[in-house]
Amino acid sequence: MGRAFRRVKSVMQSNGSMLKEAIAEVTRLNAVRDAVLVETAGKLAGGRIGGFTALITPTDDDFRRRYPQWKDALLNLCRARIEQAEVELLPILAEAQQRYKSHGFDDEDVETDLILRRARGKIAAFKSRLSRIEGGSPGEIWQGNVGALLQ
Repeated sequence: MGRAFRRVKSVMQSNGSMLKEAIAEVTRLNAVRDAVLVETAGKLAGGRIGGFTALITPTDDDFRRRYPQWKDALLNLCRARIEQAEVELLPILAEAQQRYKSHGFDDEDVETDLILRRARGKIAAFKSRLSRIEGGSPGEIWQGNVGALLQ
């Protein structure tokens, strides 16, 4: 198990900066998006006359037009999250293999381990999110994914 932990440590150090940079870029773009939405809502509200109350819902169109790298930033962050989850899987897998084999079980039984299944599920969820980002509707991609990726 020591070898798996050393590998995780070295990969995390190299991936750590990539993940931090991706988080910083998406956080910056999210703040910019919020400012652009406020600006857009202000323009929409300026045309209102009278005492009517209206729900003003600006879209991401201006943000996407001004910052065309928005999708690449989300994709980079999602890929970094996948790599992080895969690296975190290594010690979980090594520990489960050691634990199950010490009781006489084989690799097939190891795959039924709840902690291992959760770790694999996390990777699968990020990969699913990646495919939704790659092929989703531009109007829904940012809002539907940024919160989960920044957690």
